[in-house]
Amino acid sequence: KDATLAQLKAQIADSLSLESKDIHLAKTRDEGNIRRLYMFKDEDRTLRQVGLGDSETIFVGHGAPCDPNERILRVVRYSYENGHHKVSDGVNFPARGDMSVRMLKEALIKACLHWMPKEVTWKRLRLRDGQPG
Repeated sequence: KDATLAQLKAQIADSLSLESKDIHLAKTRDEGNIRRLYMFKDEDRTLRQVGLGDSETIFVGHGAPCDPNERILRVVRYSYENGHHKVSDGVNFPARGDMSVRMLKEALIKACLHWMPKEVTWKRLRLRDGQPG
């Protein structure tokens, strides 16, 4: 429990034949009726400091961890086709807390060009929180 997250990550990466810089670690946390996945960003913290016990589950994700001022946004394409709602083509996007809405939308357009129609501009993006209502 006194090992750091960086040490644990290096061991996991080695056992998976991956580079440590190419993965991140996360764990789930229950918040009411919702279970959320939280990425560990400060890898200098010990397992004890982040609350990992002897029988905890660690999730290994592709890509380096976010900076402390970033959050991962799950971005999906929403459409209404032939009378049916459709959600598809998701990407994970690291968003900084200091971004304006316009900056976020402009960055999202660039990140999603591979599946978004070319004529869509940042002004046409609609941001939703994924919650009903």
